[in-house]
Amino acid sequence: MTPYHVFLSTMIALEQREVAESRMLLIEYFYDANAIRKALCQWITGPFVDVRSLETAPPWLSKLVARLVRDGTAKSVGYLLPARRNIAAIESYVRRHCPGRVYVYNDWLDLSQGAMYYAKRENPECQAIYVEDGFAPYFHNLKSRESWKRAIFRKLFIGNSHWFRPVRLLGTSHLVDECMVSFPELRVPELQKYPCKGISAEPIQDPDFIRWADDYLETCGIPKNVLEQIGCIFVPPQARGWEDRSEWQSYLKLVRSELDKHGSKVAIKYHPREWEKDYLGVENLPGIVVLPRQVSMEYIYARALGRLRYVIGDVSTSMITAKWLSPDLKVIACSATTGHRLLSSAFSVLDRLGCEIVNSEEELRAALR
Repeated sequence: MTPYHVFLSTMIALEQREVAESRMLLIEYFYDANAIRKALCQWITGPFVDVRSLETAPPWLSKLVARLVRDGTAKSVGYLLPARRNIAAIESYVRRHCPGRVYVYNDWLDLSQGAMYYAKRENPECQAIYVEDGFAPYFHNLKSRESWKRAIFRKLFIGNSHWFRPVRLLGTSHLVDECMVSFPELRVPELQKYPCKGISAEPIQDPDFIRWADDYLETCGIPKNVLEQIGCIFVPPQARGWEDRSEWQSYLKLVRSELDKHGSKVAIKYHPREWEKDYLGVENLPGIVVLPRQVSMEYIYARALGRLRYVIGDVSTSMITAKWLSPDLKVIACSATTGHRLLSSAFSVLDRLGCEIVNSEEELRAALR
């Protein structure tokens, strides 16, 4: 899971709190994930009656095994190493609580398919619901076919997972019954075969959520008075793969100059899995606030939307959720220099959502006027 998944889970649970109890099983595979889990557990009036973490492999071990087998990333290997114990924990958990619905974000994961299978086995009426994972429902970003190495790895660490079937397109697992996405009208044809419901953004106005979110953000080092000064949130891509960072530094300089005219600050929000602390080197510059990278951008949006003028980035999920939470907010996507097909498809999605696509400093300057 990512902070974004935790936010969506919170929205769904808040919307349904009057009709059903909600529980969360969390895989802590992002920076300082323990903080959000603790905050949710301490939310006495919150929508979750239980928040638990599944076991994760130490990052050093995941990286070592991924390097040795030369197949998959440290994150994907990290899911598999403790998978047998996690599958057993999921089976026990759903047997105890017999849910009527189970929500998953990555239905290609062994753990997700295990959760759907055991929930349906305990309660044949249980509905398995795929919830969007960023851009995945909106264009064809196919997963690689399962390699023989990963198949062996899965057999070794999970055992007889007869219920597992590899998935090429998220949301199309044989165990999925329905889907939930922010923009149902834009989902790919394969997902149009399923009953679909839009994810409501209304819970961000829930007074209980507002109080909790303010407390949580302050605990993370983002007090209200900081949010009140922010006129733009700048969302750069992950550093990996961007050796020449001068383009993004130039974009940021331009945005900072424009916001100075309005007496507002620019907030930088790096990706939750960003390994460099401040790769643009702007932490100590005046007029700039570097937000903690482990905090979900969506929690920040929820408490800063009334004062925000712009959200600027590339093709991150944060761009989609900005338009979902505030359709009238000006969202500007800075086109990458690469012509990769997936990036082109992602920019096409942003264009259909009403984001402004810019390809140069001159176009960005015009968009900021």
